[in-house]
Amino acid sequence: MPNREKGCYFSMDVYTYDEGTLQQLSPAEIKEQLRIICETADAQDSNGLANSLASITSQHRTVWAKQRQVLLESEQNAESLEIIETAITVISLDTVSPQDLSEQAKLVMMGDGTNRWYDKSMTIVVFPNGKAGATVEHSFMDATIFSRAWEYVLSHEQYKNGQVPPEQCAWWRKLAPPKQLQWNLNGFAAALEGAKTHIQKTSMDREDVTPEEKVSLLKKAIQYQTDYKVAAVNGRGVDRHLLGLYLAAQDMGYPLPQFFNTKAWKMRDKLSTSQAPAKFTREWKLQTCTVGYGFGPSHMEGYSVSYMVIGEDLVNFHICTRKHCTATMSEKMGAAIKQAMTDMKALMEGK
Repeated sequence: MPNREKGCYFSMDVYTYDEGTLQQLSPAEIKEQLRIICETADAQDSNGLANSLASITSQHRTVWAKQRQVLLESEQNAESLEIIETAITVISLDTVSPQDLSEQAKLVMMGDGTNRWYDKSMTIVVFPNGKAGATVEHSFMDATIFSRAWEYVLSHEQYKNGQVPPEQCAWWRKLAPPKQLQWNLNGFAAALEGAKTHIQKTSMDREDVTPEEKVSLLKKAIQYQTDYKVAAVNGRGVDRHLLGLYLAAQDMGYPLPQFFNTKAWKMRDKLSTSQAPAKFTREWKLQTCTVGYGFGPSHMEGYSVSYMVIGEDLVNFHICTRKHCTATMSEKMGAAIKQAMTDMKALMEGK
């Protein structure tokens, strides 16, 4: 649990034995344990190199794996890593409060890059103003699993404004205080510092194309995309067999055919899109619905666009680009998507 951007990590039990029976902590008890963590962290100065420790989990998997092995050479680090890697989840308690959805999306995804433990199934991020979000490590599960869990939490929220009902604070069990994790980072400064820095007009715009023709073309485009999606789901995507052959040749040590050295094959996709799932539970309602999900672009000069359809009249988009890339702009892409949606709405309403 990285806390308050000071490099403080704590482990906190959410179960305790009571008269020989393992029981969950009550909301009041969890609140008290979190209070102890916050007060302990606030009383400390910045923990030096530990302040940037989590940034190494954001690096290329091979790089992080090698650095993890270096960390494990210290018995103290091995113990702390074991606690983090076997924990139910990681919680990041931030000090900055996002003022709008765009800032919240940016802060949830990366913060300042030093207090998100990316090599964890889920890191829940909580801000001082009560806003919250989470980052999810995607390799071991599909996004629908986390989406269902997050929707359940939002649909069953009971306590507003961070206040636990007084009647639940009437008595306390004797609980072990949260344990602060210790690190031995001598000789690790270089690795931490490296990790820390680390067209022609379309038919839609042409005045010589009638609205009826545009509607027809739109329907054909939608049908084509649907057919392609179904083909991909069934293993008949245009490039899946080629990727299989490419990986098989690499694994077996065969020379790669010239095709795999062509510009077309090496060209990276600059646009990654994904639909964010919703409405898993019967308790779902618009008032408690999440604002959406997102992910970072896979290409240095690319866009990532996640979209979530909420009912018949609302679609939320999450758009992400690399901060230092001058060729891409999230705001400009957002404006273009909004204009395209507006154009299609007007076109279909006037058909």
